[in-house]
Amino acid sequence: GSELGAKGGAMCAAVAVGAYASLPEAMRAMVKVETRLEPNAERAGVLDAKYAAYCSAVENNVQASLKTQGAGLAASAQNRATAA
Repeated sequence: GSELGAKGGAMCAAVAVGAYASLPEAMRAMVKVETRLEPNAERAGVLDAKYAAYCSAVENNVQASLKTQGAGLAASAQNRATAA
């Protein structure tokens, strides 16, 4: 089914009450693999490039955010110092 969180909870409960000796045993009994997806090696280069661009964008955004926050904190500290 599509309620994977509930299924995981049911597996944990089944192990807890002793219906199965372990989670791997419960998984083998309670999970049915309908479709198995394999990576497409032909697309790996394209996906690697896209992931690198994503990582760069995130890093640039984090750096910009830290600069903005740092400037705001410095101004706040300066305001407190002059008010004291």
